[in-house]
Amino acid sequence: MIVSALSRRARHASHITAVIGLATLLGAGNCGPADENENDGGTVDPCAVAGACGGGGSGTGTGDTGGGGGGGVVVVDDGLRPEAWRNFESDVVVRVNALRAQGGVCGTGTAATTFAPSPALRVDVKLVDAARGHADDMGARAYFDHTGLDGRSPFDRMIDAGYTGFAAAENIAAGQTTPAQVVEGWRTSPGHCRNIYNGDLNEIGVGYALVPGSPFEHYWVQNFGQR
Repeated sequence: MIVSALSRRARHASHITAVIGLATLLGAGNCGPADENENDGGTVDPCAVAGACGGGGSGTGTGDTGGGGGGGVVVVDDGLRPEAWRNFESDVVVRVNALRAQGGVCGTGTAATTFAPSPALRVDVKLVDAARGHADDMGARAYFDHTGLDGRSPFDRMIDAGYTGFAAAENIAAGQTTPAQVVEGWRTSPGHCRNIYNGDLNEIGVGYALVPGSPFEHYWVQNFGQR
């Protein structure tokens, strides 16, 4: 079980401290599973907070963006992805938005960063396409990296998918079997945590793939954008 994050600086100079620099994250390497990460505030299940995740239903995304708050999230149906996979993807968005609604702390001690509550991330179908493509590719081709075997970066993939906003960050993970487990793993790892709570970012796409026989079987990708 491993997780990894990658970000690039936001366009607004006044907010650059809220986004991790590219060089810093490249040097950080991969982290252990959630139960091996340094815990910065105890296990949190945002959906256990009364009313945090709501009971909204899901639908099919038809435009550039869809979905949103802590309740129902648009499930982008490409006609190919199993419903269970799409439900996992939407559950990740719901849990991330519940965390953002509460605010949180990333890191510990003098390196800790406190984030105020921030608006829910909108689901963007192009970011979803990029995230799903990378999750599928890592599983099918047995690797785990932000850079694809074709040499493309996360930001290349988002742009190639047709995303017209600012392609800002990517979290990846492998081996976690549930949305709760992967979101908690990201929350307790400072770089990934900052991507989740960063109030400058307002769009998201999540991809999940189950590839039996691959090294980790379960592959997760979060793409973040700003528009």
